[in-house]
Amino acid sequence: MHKARTAAAAMAITATALAAGAATAEAAPAPPASPATAQADGYFYTYNGTGFTDFCGRWSGPSSYWGACANQDESLWNNGYPGALDDVLIYWGRNQTGAWRGVCNGNALSNVSGLTFDYSGGASGHGEPIWHNIASHRWATLGGACA
Repeated sequence: MHKARTAAAAMAITATALAAGAATAEAAPAPPASPATAQADGYFYTYNGTGFTDFCGRWSGPSSYWGACANQDESLWNNGYPGALDDVLIYWGRNQTGAWRGVCNGNALSNVSGLTFDYSGGASGHGEPIWHNIASHRWATLGGACA
């Protein structure tokens, strides 16, 4: 009986270690090499450097808080699939709050230093620079009101 319990415990530990290894092996890959030549892949990319350098993160869905990428961004790329909900609204605040600006499908902004949060309805962040000020985003259909 003791051997059976020991064997079961060893198998559980091995399964846990294998599962942890598999999760690590599936870490998010780096983005495609160049926005100019890449095919749409369904992701919104953010970079801490201008010119699409210092890759920070990518999302295929909305994010209520960018974590380590929040308030660090200098270039953005919407490489989503064309169609409904293919534009991205970037927000000044967490949980898609505060002023916002759209990044149209296919747009690659290599330097956001001259852009501001232009739409707000009176919310915090209106008129402030996008540079190092983005905290969240969501996918939307904007019909042209984009950067």
